[in-house]
Amino acid sequence: MSPREFYLAVEKALQPACDRLALKRDKGPVTRWALELGSGFLYYEIALHPIFHFQPGLGGEFVVGIDVIPTVDPKKRSAETAIPYLKFAEDADLAALKVCRDVVLHKLLSQTSFPDAFTSIVAEDNEFHWELELQEPFRKNRTGGLPYLDAADVTAWSKVLGRLLAKSVQAIQKSSKSSL
Repeated sequence: MSPREFYLAVEKALQPACDRLALKRDKGPVTRWALELGSGFLYYEIALHPIFHFQPGLGGEFVVGIDVIPTVDPKKRSAETAIPYLKFAEDADLAALKVCRDVVLHKLLSQTSFPDAFTSIVAEDNEFHWELELQEPFRKNRTGGLPYLDAADVTAWSKVLGRLLAKSVQAIQKSSKSSL
């Protein structure tokens, strides 16, 4: 799956949620939306993981970020402006995210053919890790990327993340109004 295919799948699946929330697509090389809060700007971004790039047979990972900054310039984002994207997640959200993750892991574990011998060896080395991860709940304090193998995975993740985005935006808007 090329980066272009990844971002098109994310945008197609997230667009309805972003439209409902009045988030505007921000120009740039990653999928990023912005929302004016009155006291600042909320940025929601989904980007390919900088280390775990997509490889046929092994998939890839992507990361999610939310920032609230006082200026319209997304370059002003920092560790101090970041809000964990799972901060407002409830148990049902975490369960839905676990389903997405587990579908990807089951696909990875059930593969029988690979593009080359190297990929087969890497997949075999990762099997134990993937099996252990299947036994783990999806935790609210989770760090790291979210795995995907194909466009169906990206779409499933994006739909769940869109529902979670709505909760996050509502909570952030509520807190920004109360801090005025």
